[in-house]
Amino acid sequence: KMSFIVDRVGVGVYRAFEIQNDSMDDDSKRSIPAGAYVCGRELKQEHWKSKLRINQYQDWIIVHRDTVLCKQITAHDVEKGIITCHSLNDSPEYQDFEIHLDEVKQLFNIISVQSMR
Repeated sequence: KMSFIVDRVGVGVYRAFEIQNDSMDDDSKRSIPAGAYVCGRELKQEHWKSKLRINQYQDWIIVHRDTVLCKQITAHDVEKGIITCHSLNDSPEYQDFEIHLDEVKQLFNIISVQSMR
């Protein structure tokens, strides 16, 4: 159980996640470094068929069939059901990639970050 400070509480399912790597760390204020905890609000699958609000919510937790990712979603092709994932860290191993939403179990938009730096 964790507590987070947020500007408002909306209706929905909230989960906390611990960040494990530095893919979202570019040494800026927007970084989500390894060891940070994030609070995410689940976006139900029925909303994935509409354009995701990626301008309002840039950072996401993506529960993929094989792993859990913390990424920015920079594009959403609604017709093909594909999202483009982006890391803040510009290191070559963190290049942008696409995921088919039929391989995704859950999406959470990140609403709060607690850095442990």
